[in-house]
Amino acid sequence: MPEIYTPEVVRQSSRRKLAIWAGVVVASLACGAALFLKLYHPKPHLLPPSALEGSVLKNDEDTQKQQPIADVQVVATSGTSTGEAKSNEMGFFHIVMRPGVPKGAPVTLSFRHPDYKPLDLEEISRDRLLVARLNPLHEMNPVVPRGPVVDVTNIVIRYSIQTTTNSGATAPVANDDAYTGSAITTDDQPKGPNLGTSFSAPIVSGIAGLMLSVNSNLNTCQLISRLKEGSVPFPQTSLGEATQPPVCHVPSGSSSDTQSLECICTLDGKTCGAGMANAFGAVKAALRPIAAVAVTQGPSVTLNAQNSAAAAGHSISSYQWASVGKQDVALSNATGATATATAPSCGFGTVRLTVTDDAGRVDTADVVLSPTSAMSPAPANATDRACSVTAPAPVVAVCPGAASVAVGSGPQTFAASVANTTDDSVTWEVSGVVGGDARVGTITSTGVYTPPAQVNGNTQVVIEAVLNSDRKVEGTTTVKLTSPNGTGSSGGGAIDLWTLLAQTFALGTALIARRSGCYARR
Repeated sequence: MPEIYTPEVVRQSSRRKLAIWAGVVVASLACGAALFLKLYHPKPHLLPPSALEGSVLKNDEDTQKQQPIADVQVVATSGTSTGEAKSNEMGFFHIVMRPGVPKGAPVTLSFRHPDYKPLDLEEISRDRLLVARLNPLHEMNPVVPRGPVVDVTNIVIRYSIQTTTNSGATAPVANDDAYTGSAITTDDQPKGPNLGTSFSAPIVSGIAGLMLSVNSNLNTCQLISRLKEGSVPFPQTSLGEATQPPVCHVPSGSSSDTQSLECICTLDGKTCGAGMANAFGAVKAALRPIAAVAVTQGPSVTLNAQNSAAAAGHSISSYQWASVGKQDVALSNATGATATATAPSCGFGTVRLTVTDDAGRVDTADVVLSPTSAMSPAPANATDRACSVTAPAPVVAVCPGAASVAVGSGPQTFAASVANTTDDSVTWEVSGVVGGDARVGTITSTGVYTPPAQVNGNTQVVIEAVLNSDRKVEGTTTVKLTSPNGTGSSGGGAIDLWTLLAQTFALGTALIARRSGCYARR
């Protein structure tokens, strides 16, 4: 039978459908709101933890006294990020900040230690070590002398290294030879352990290691040179000696010439060496850059310093080329890494390269130019290991290279061109005679040559410039002597008596021989 829907049933059915649709709409709105919040209001993103590292030192004007401080409480904060740590016995600290700090964001650091004044710093977060220097809370009280004060001046350290060696059985023996080295062995050598090559070799080796740790490009020759550069001059007095020891001298080679007791080393490097080894001075010298020069010869000489190098952590900041010495050399691009030079037409010219690093430290290298060659003790590349400990030999040239001078005429000026020595003074000679004489002509101490009044059988003389610092080194040139009319010694001009007699005798001999030949033909 068919269902009959009364008005009440219809109303109830409509209300149920309306409730269902309302529920669907509310649920849809809720899902939409949740999705909107999810898309446009994301949860905050947390950065990964950040790390800060550094060290804490005691503040002092003397950098060698800036010692590390242990157990310093270090706290770092940046916004909601924070972290803390304590410095270890080396003064080092490592802080992890959570949440992480964006690179470039400011970080506040506080340093606290009961014996030091508080310190607060603001740093920018970046990848580098931080160094904090704390001032002591209580300054050291000055020592109050118990007795009269005596000012001591002109102190000279006799032995730079103190050892613990002593032969005392129960207590140290005063002035024990075990550490003073005053006694002498049978072979005239000091017995003390802090003297001699066995004692000094490991010390110098350690210094060389320190030098290479800051400049690994140094070769053997550069290590030796910069060890000498950083050395301390020998003391010129002996403390505690009423009568001062004699000055050391270079042995003559005789078996009787011995120096068995203490003597004062000279400062010229000829008796005891360059000086006393000094680690600080040697490392300071090692930190200088290395000047390198590659030379290419042609119509002009190309000088290339691009392979120069600075010590570890530094760089070359400037180049400078300059003509040094008495012979001027024309240069172009004198402030560039590569320069060109015009070689002299006679003699030697010296060009000096100066390289400067970013810390203001310098090194130099000289290039000696002649009309046909270029010489330099500097390496072509700062990394070159091959070298020679022998210094370049001094050289001398006389300019002009050749001349022709009429006898009885005016003077001719010569110049000595010297390289590879600091003492460029010379002694002038004419054909082996210092200053010359009337027969070969004379020459002054400044190289002004005056020819003889007449030719005495010599049509050529030799002008010599002998180096005063090394008499075995000399430069020479020849001078052709001519008669005033330019025909040489066979032309006119005054003739001395002996020359006239010799020529008369030769003429007579020739005539006799000619006449004898005529008779023979008859």
